[in-house]
Amino acid sequence: MTYLRKFLHNKIYLGSALAAVLLLSIGGGYLLLAKNSANPKTNSASSSSAQKETQGGSRMGDPNSTDPVEKGKALSGGNCSGTGSKKLNSAPMRIKDISYIQPYGLLAGPHVTPIDHGYYWGKVPFGDPDLYDVLALSDGKIVNIGYRDRSGEGRKVKGDYRVVISYSCTFFSYFDLATSLDPAIRRQLPKDWEKADNKVVNTDINIKEGQVLAKFGGQSLDFAVWDTTKQLKNLLVPTAYNNAEPWKINTVNPLEYFSDSVKSQILPFYLRKVEPLDGVIDQDIDGKAAGNWFAEGTNGYAGVFSYGSAGGGQNNYWAGHLALVHDLYEPSGWVFSIGNLNGEAKQFGIKAPSPTPDKLEIASGLVKYEIGAWQHVETNGNVWLGKAFPTGGLKMKVGNSQGTVLVQLLEKRKLKIEVFLNKTPSQVSGFTSAARIYDRGDNAKMIKSNTAT
Repeated sequence: MTYLRKFLHNKIYLGSALAAVLLLSIGGGYLLLAKNSANPKTNSASSSSAQKETQGGSRMGDPNSTDPVEKGKALSGGNCSGTGSKKLNSAPMRIKDISYIQPYGLLAGPHVTPIDHGYYWGKVPFGDPDLYDVLALSDGKIVNIGYRDRSGEGRKVKGDYRVVISYSCTFFSYFDLATSLDPAIRRQLPKDWEKADNKVVNTDINIKEGQVLAKFGGQSLDFAVWDTTKQLKNLLVPTAYNNAEPWKINTVNPLEYFSDSVKSQILPFYLRKVEPLDGVIDQDIDGKAAGNWFAEGTNGYAGVFSYGSAGGGQNNYWAGHLALVHDLYEPSGWVFSIGNLNGEAKQFGIKAPSPTPDKLEIASGLVKYEIGAWQHVETNGNVWLGKAFPTGGLKMKVGNSQGTVLVQLLEKRKLKIEVFLNKTPSQVSGFTSAARIYDRGDNAKMIKSNTAT
């Protein structure tokens, strides 16, 4: 059976759009087609984000299923057992090495909608690779490892690893941007797997709580927890996400699963001071402008996908994405994020929005939002650049005007948008032919391979 796998690259964003601190840029997403063996043990094959070619229950699971076990089978490549969550008795890195922990919900370049993982940063955030150990949170097993080659990017980091860990068929964690794997893990992987075209292996590697699994440095450690018995309610159309990142709607707050001992040790490093401290990625409000949107005809999160021709694949999948969401540190602030503005993905702060996106409804009619670059500043007024834990809580500060956005909710799930750069609200009177219509991904479909098996 052929599976379609999306292995998303990651981009880190710190501080502010104005400072353009886009660190560790890792490009866009890409797709892999692979055949999956009946034996999941260290096979180069589909992985945690495997897309089923046929629907219905199977050993490999269904990434679009509402059944927790079926979903978990899809996330594990069919290699999981049992059900239920467990207490996580270790942080993903040593407490003494932590500088700060960023919450879910960042917006950065091609990450147009709130990012579905947090970031652990070491004491030397931008130092050398392999400075810090990555630890197993609890007993479990590694079910998938992916690799990205960075050797041609002129950076200290020559490659990084994404690792998915199963604790049961309904409970998972993952980390990404590790800069090396521990030798005990490497010994259990196929020879030269990182040189293969897809650079992804399904695995069956048992791990113990506190075990060193990898190292990272020179960049953050991405981290998230998934619980398939729970579904984010404010991502309104699950298929619009399951067709590309099926873990997203089951992403949960790690603090709900860490033991009290771990929580007491890591809480001082959390940057967000507003509950939930782990952040919020689901902000859709039905009948309002707030949350995530997708350009009509772009198939939700997956974007426009094509097979077999030059340029085929999922390049620039984010171009159809749009978000009007709360700032992750100061939720009273609002961010406008768009996947294609003159060919680029861009984010702006919204200056004193009235009404705010969570209040903007059909009856609001045509609304003008003034947008500008924004910064996150410390309580002492300094712009925070991510080099160390900030002084006090972080505040959102929107700078000089950079343009105006026209926003109108036409129907409960249909939004009209147009951006006018370098124009004030008084200089904009109405939509032009360049306006674009967005929906919640209501017509999104699962991506299926057209490759015969």
